[in-house]
Amino acid sequence: MGHTANAAADKVDQSVSHIADSHDFIRVQGPRENNLQDVSIDIPKRRLTVFTGVSGLGKSSLVFDTIIPAADQ
Repeated sequence: MGHTANAAADKVDQSVSHIADSHDFIRVQGPRENNLQDVSIDIPKRRLTVFTGVSGLGKSSLVFDTIIPAADQ
């Protein structure tokens, strides 16, 4: 019954590539947001990544002020 309704959603056009797919990491070098100073990390793409640590270390700044805005460009 719903076989054809989802068929288009299940197909991925492999002929269209995006520049972001040419590498496997998101590189963050030297952000200076809030408590972040001289942090450099490579974050693997297509993987669950968790940022942990005590309050005030800049985890939220790293994610919300640095990584997400860069990904939206």
